[in-house]
Amino acid sequence: MPDATADALVAWATAGGLRMHSSLEVTSGAIRGRALLATEPIPKGTELLRVPYDLLLTSRDAPVAFDDLGQTNRLAAALLMERRQPARWATPLALLPERFDTPLYYTPEQLAWLQGSSLVAWNHGREQAMLRSLSSLQDRWTTRAPVQSNGAVAEGDARALGIDELRWALSVAWSRVS
Repeated sequence: MPDATADALVAWATAGGLRMHSSLEVTSGAIRGRALLATEPIPKGTELLRVPYDLLLTSRDAPVAFDDLGQTNRLAAALLMERRQPARWATPLALLPERFDTPLYYTPEQLAWLQGSSLVAWNHGREQAMLRSLSSLQDRWTTRAPVQSNGAVAEGDARALGIDELRWALSVAWSRVS
């Protein structure tokens, strides 16, 4: 099924140096989302993708004000800064979901259905970690985070960091790193 946003991502990545085997194409489906599909047999040992490091948004892209934080919180800060002021990674970030199907997004009624399962403890632990992260990030965010890597302060970016924004950024980080 044609997918204009995936095509835009491939074009963006190719312009940034991505090399993708000519027998691969991006497909899209309602149930499984996007995937790479081989359109013909590819010999064993063939390089399928080569992604330059510069195409990756990593914890190293967070401002130095966040350097003493853990890798996941630095990645969350980098994601939030890019999301608030889209620039370099606007195209790939546009493909990310707004919400995730995890207990962190469940209503109290939905969480009640989980009573007695290990997901309740998992969810509580993640919520507590999120609140600790929020406290640590908020101090830096309102005082130093609006400073971009070039030292400029972005107008309108000094608004306080909220729990919903952080939930999104941490969900992206937790679901996409190993």
